[in-house]
Amino acid sequence: MCAQTVTTESDATAGKRAKGKKTHPVSQEGLGGMTSLVAAQQEMFEKMVAANLEMIDFVNRRAQANADTIQSLAACKDWQEMADVQNRFITETAKEYVEHTVKLMETATVRLAAFRSASET
Repeated sequence: MCAQTVTTESDATAGKRAKGKKTHPVSQEGLGGMTSLVAAQQEMFEKMVAANLEMIDFVNRRAQANADTIQSLAACKDWQEMADVQNRFITETAKEYVEHTVKLMETATVRLAAFRSASET
């Protein structure tokens, strides 16, 4: 085990610094653990950002689909056209929600693995 000495100052006064120094041995293994902890937390943070961006993208797509559907409904000439537009909207919406839920579950699984990795370090 390779030990290093870390110096801490107990007194901020310049004239008393030399008298107030304390030393603590720190192993390289301990520093390596901190490095891996920080790396795991960074990975977890990046996964959370990716999940949030995916959710924002999903909300944006849904809002655009809603606006497009309203325009399509306004252009309908009879009730049959309106029923077709609504049917298409419901079908596409259900499909997108299922696809988005699958993506969120996959992302959550990856985030959970990153969290576990960070907490084990």
